[in-house]
Amino acid sequence: MEPYDLDELIAEFGGRYQDEGQTLASSVSTQLFHTMGLERHFSAQPEDNDFFKSVYATVDDVLQAFSIQFTPKGQATFQPIQQRLGEFKLEKLEKPDLFRKTYMGFLSQHGKDADRSTWGILEWLLRELYIPAANDTFIREVAYFGWQYNGTFAPTPTVNGTTLVRQLKSALTPNPANASMDGIRTQIARWAAADRTVSITVGAWSTDPATFCTQIENFVFNDAAKLLRTKCDLLFMSEVFARRYRAGRRAKYNLNFGQVEDLDLIEDTSIRISGEVDMEGSQNIWMTPMKNRVKPTRAKAQKLFDVQKIDRFVKYLGDWSFVLTFHVPEFIVHSEHDTDIDSAIITARYTEA
Repeated sequence: MEPYDLDELIAEFGGRYQDEGQTLASSVSTQLFHTMGLERHFSAQPEDNDFFKSVYATVDDVLQAFSIQFTPKGQATFQPIQQRLGEFKLEKLEKPDLFRKTYMGFLSQHGKDADRSTWGILEWLLRELYIPAANDTFIREVAYFGWQYNGTFAPTPTVNGTTLVRQLKSALTPNPANASMDGIRTQIARWAAADRTVSITVGAWSTDPATFCTQIENFVFNDAAKLLRTKCDLLFMSEVFARRYRAGRRAKYNLNFGQVEDLDLIEDTSIRISGEVDMEGSQNIWMTPMKNRVKPTRAKAQKLFDVQKIDRFVKYLGDWSFVLTFHVPEFIVHSEHDTDIDSAIITARYTEA
């Protein structure tokens, strides 16, 4: 398959280049991409290893009434946490000569420079299309819904939502982006199964905005979330739920329409809702302290590209590693939704063609 589809361009403007004063600013527009997702709420920190590791320290009750005798009380416990970094890549085989005899020939140096890796079309494709498209895919498919495969392949791969084991079909074909990293949903599912999160049962969410607003407030003020409630800054949910909450808060408290900044607030708290495109279709809501959200990042692999020239072709090979995760699973408060990866979502998101 050719890297570009220029058929319509050539059919409309002809298979030749003619200088008509065309420029990127005035003549070429690109598709729209999602640029803001869950990633913006996680603090980057350097990580040189394959796994992010952390330790959660707890202690039993140590206070006791006074007595002369020495009676030690309480035990400290240290629980390990580790999360594998996601590994991503972007590879393209470029044929820049295909642009020379088109309307976009002004980006191909018109063949004046023999080093095709320096032609402007390649930098433009990478900057304006490929990297934004990769970021868009990460937001829509990986940040929340990602399910990292276990590194093995099989003609009929195991994709088990109970054991959370996922294989892929082949290493010789492009593999699905959502197999690169465990997303937030998958991590919560793993830790909830190990009873290491605060899971609150709320039942079905109401479609009535005012009732939904009350459900969200009840969730936040649930006794199980009492200690964490004062530490959290944001309550994450889908954009659909965020709009429903704002409509419900407006209806419930009779706020003026112009007070938009107040519609994201949860009554009697400093917590604000955060509608995320990453969570489109999710029924889950969750919160955790800002300091608990971390993005371990391998500093030596930050979207740097190896440019290889082969005959008249140019290869781009780029790879990078990071993960969105948490220092302490016990500091995650979430509704009971999305803690299972059932057959329906496996078919919809994790079954290879």
